[in-house]
Formats: sequence, C-alpha cells, structure tokens
Amino acid sequence: MSKNILWQVFFSIPGQQIRRWIRWEPIGSDHPTKSDRIPELFRECEQTKHDMITDLAVGQALKSCANIKDFQAGSRIHHRYASLIEKNNYSMGSLIDFYMQSKDVDNAQLLFDKLKKKTVAIYSIMMKGYIRNNQAQKAIEIFFQIPNTDEKSVSLFFHACSQVPNEKTLELVKKVFSNLPDRYQNNEYILTNVFNVFIKCNDLSNAEKIFPKIATNALSYGNFMNALNKNNQPVKTLSLFEEMTRKCIKLDATVSLFLLNACAAIGIYTVSQSIFEEIPKSCLNDVYIKNALIDMWGKSGCIGKAKNTFESLSQPETVGYTSMINSYGLNGMGFDAVKLFYQMPVNLIRDETYVCVLNACSHAGLVEEAQKIFATVEKKTEEICTIMVDCFSRLSLFTEAKEIIDTYESNHAPSPGMLMALLSGARNAKNLDLAEKTFHRIQKHFPQLKHRIVAASVLLANADASIVNGKIYVFRAHDSSHPQSKEINQELTSHGHDYDSSWITRSLNSDETIESVLCGHSERLTIAWNFVVHPNASRIQITKNLRVCGDCHRATKLIASIRQCEIIVRDANRIHHFYRNGQCSCNDHF
Repeated sequence: MSKNILWQVFFSIPGQQIRRWIRWEPIGSDHPTKSDRIPELFRECEQTKHDMITDLAVGQALKSCANIKDFQAGSRIHHRYASLIEKNNYSMGSLIDFYMQSKDVDNAQLLFDKLKKKTVAIYSIMMKGYIRNNQAQKAIEIFFQIPNTDEKSVSLFFHACSQVPNEKTLELVKKVFSNLPDRYQNNEYILTNVFNVFIKCNDLSNAEKIFPKIATNALSYGNFMNALNKNNQPVKTLSLFEEMTRKCIKLDATVSLFLLNACAAIGIYTVSQSIFEEIPKSCLNDVYIKNALIDMWGKSGCIGKAKNTFESLSQPETVGYTSMINSYGLNGMGFDAVKLFYQMPVNLIRDETYVCVLNACSHAGLVEEAQKIFATVEKKTEEICTIMVDCFSRLSLFTEAKEIIDTYESNHAPSPGMLMALLSGARNAKNLDLAEKTFHRIQKHFPQLKHRIVAASVLLANADASIVNGKIYVFRAHDSSHPQSKEINQELTSHGHDYDSSWITRSLNSDETIESVLCGHSERLTIAWNFVVHPNASRIQITKNLRVCGDCHRATKLIASIRQCEIIVRDANRIHHFYRNGQCSCNDHF
C-alpha cells in the first residue's frame, strides 16, 4: 500500500474503520506497528496534505503518542490543533487520556472542567486516569457525578475502590453493588472488581459468596488463596486447590506459590508432601518456588529436604538464606543457623535475617553467639531487641535482659513484646518477684493486653491441628470427645509423671483438679485422638497455635517413650521433635 493511500485511509475513512486499521499489522512484518507509525505519518501529512487533517485524525494521533510515550509530540499536536480538538468529544477524550498517561493530571482536569457536555466515556477516561495516577479516591468521587453509568464506569468504580481498602469504602461498595441492575450483578468484570474489594478489605465471607461466579481460571483462584493465607485460613486454601482439580484448572507458578505458603502455615509433613507432588515440574526451577519450598519443608519439620532445596539454588538471595536460617532455628539446629549466617554475603543481610538467626540462638541457648551477632546490628529494631530479651530470659539472665529493655526505653516507649518475653522467662524460672513486677508494668502501660497473660484465656484460645487418614482435624482445649485421653493420662501417672501445678495461673473451679486442667491441654487431646485412630502409630505430627507449656512438654516426652512413637509438635515459636528415647530436640530449652 503506497504512502498516499495510507494517508487517505488514515485521514478520510470513518472512525470505526480507522480503529480497525490501527490494530492491523501484517504477520511476519519487520516494520513498526501501524500505531507506532501514526505520529510519523501525521507529521508528513502536516507538511504536504494539511487540508486532509480532521478532528478524528488528531484524536488517533494523540492516542498513538500516548501509547508510544511520545509526550512531546502529543503536546505539540494539542497546542497546534486545540480549536479542532474542542469540536469533538472523541478527540477531547483522546487528549485527556494523553495527559493522564503523561502523568499531567492538572492539564487533564482543566480540559475536563471546560467540557460543557460530558459523556459517560469522558467520565470513564477521567476515572481510569485517576486510578493510573494513584488518585483512586477522586475516581470514586467522580463516579457519583455520572448521570447514566455504564458497564465500564461501574467496573472502574469498583476497581478504584479496591485501591482504597477501608471500612468506609467497603460499606460504599456493598451499597452500590446491591443497587445495581441484575445484568451488572452477573457481569464477570464487575464481579471480579467487587471481589477484589472484598478480599482487600478482609471481608472474606462476602468474597466467598461472589467467588463461585468468577472462579474460572488460575488467576481468580490465586487471588482468593492469597487472601485466605493472609487471614490465617490455609486449610481453606487447600480446599480451593481440590476444587481447581475437579474443574481441571491447571496450576501455574503463582498458585503453586500460594499452596506452598499454605502448607508452610499448616506445618504437617504429609500435607506438604502431597501438595509438592502436584506442583508442575516446570515450576520447580523458579527461584520463588524454591524459596517457598525451603520455608515449607523447614516448617514441616523436614530439614533435610529444606537443605537440599537450598543447595539447589545457584545464587541464593536474601529470602533463600533467611528461609534456611529460619528452618534451622525452628528445628533446634542453632549452630547450623549461625554457621549459615556467617556464610551469607553481608550485602544480603536484612532485619528479617537478624530476627531469624537470633531466634535460632535463643531457641538453642546460644547466648554468646547471639550477643556477638546482636553487637553487629546497626539499627536495633524493636523486634530484634525483643528476641535478644527472649534469649537472655530463657537462660534466666534477667540482668542482661533488663539492660536491653532499659537501653531501648531510653529512646522509645515501652515494648509489650519485650516485657512479655521477660515475664515468660521469669515465670519459667519461678522468679515470682520479677514476674510480678513485670506483670504490673504490662498492666500499667498496656491494660488492653492483660488477657495475653491470663492463663485461663490462653487455654480457651488453645487449638491444635493434626492430620489423620488424610484429613486435617482441629482440637480445642478441654474437648472431652476423645475417649483414649484418660487412658493416656493413666499411663503417664503409672510411669511416674507428676502434674506441675505451677503451669496453672488461675483459681481452680469446684469441679476441677490440677490433673483435669493440665490434661485438657489440646496437644494431649490431639495425641490421644491419633492413638484412637492408629493405636500403633510410629509418627504423629501436630501444629499448635500457642507455646507448649512445661507440663505438656514433659508429658509428651514420656508418651513418645512409652508408645515408641516419634511426636513432632510445632508450637507458636519452634518445632519440637520428641524422640522414642524420651528426649526432645530442644534439649528442654523452650
């Protein structure tokens, strides 16, 4: 096609045909796309065929300038053809969009304000521009100025709302959505944007109602899985995967990542292994997948697989090193964590790396190593200082722990985390004077946190998870539905176990005994249930949402020895491997 004919096609035919021509490109052509050539054609036509230039041609040229980011050319066209542009809303829309894409919101706003007759398309262009320029609230406000909204403007409104996730926005979305016509309430694009608002505002109950209508691909499943993981609902994430499997929707790298994160949160090896086997082999070389695998295997108590995955990384970055250090720490391998930390390139070390390695030292009683590392930290954050206080407190080094607290408080407000760590250490060491003083400090500075140190409230919140016959079971404290719990408790006493009343910090009710309260802790109920289903079990794994108490720790060591069964308990802080010889991987340092 000759250049003259190209000009005639571009500048003379109706707008719809122009747009059709813009999208056309010969297959295998090495030339720039027709859209990219429009500014060049426009300039040539200005020089030789100026009389052929129409308002539609100007609009198309502006669109092309925006697409190829030639903002200087677009600005020149605006100033040269301003009077021509103002005659046509299509050209004005192109010009407003051009300035929005140029991040010149002020000029776009001036043009919009000058328009006497604003079409819904113009309003939509403004909304899209606001969203693009991180001014979603303005897009929300302008939506309510549109006389007759359409599908695009409604969809943009909900998209803007997803960028401003708060309680006010959530209520506004519910109100607008409930008043939409049925055809909009069943529109996939609109529903997807409403769904995104719900998950970003943590309204998962309403998100769950909409999800079946948009659950058509891996992207929609991935978005919901991510929201569930962030809201501590990993079991629901796995149930979504089962649904994907029934619908024959293939896993991609993103969904695989969310599944691995869910397995890490659950922390049970058999669950992790079953999901790992479903991950496409093409995804296993992805560095993000490998880092997630290190975290998952480590939190599932399978340190060998975590190490193998780490060693398969050609060039580990911060996340890989930190995940492996954390895996060592969780599994009581403090020396390995410290060794890897010193092998890590200094430029990769971040705050979270210090947190993980100091945690590993704390759980393994490596106080001297912790002190050396702590001394190298330039910016001692609240979290890092809290772990150092915990490290000292676990070994009853309360003078050193209080020095950390005093130094921190010389420049900051008191930290509830540090005081709770000190209180926990004082309680374990039966240092009643320090425990009482620390408790009163927490009462004074953080009255709203009182419930965190009341053992009764803690016990009621206590929940464990275990997998039996491929199904995850959840147990709560003092659940009396598991018949073999009494049998196990009788075994404990017959083998010399004495119940430690110091782990009860409330008055007993008239119908309670020390034994009944401590035996009601959920990890014991979980263990009992496992033996009901599998009397000869050789391995039991439990995930616990709180720290294990001293009495349960001693009891579980005894159960492992009596039943000759390895018991793995992941509590809120670490993973305990209770071996058949009656010992625990933490060496009683918990």
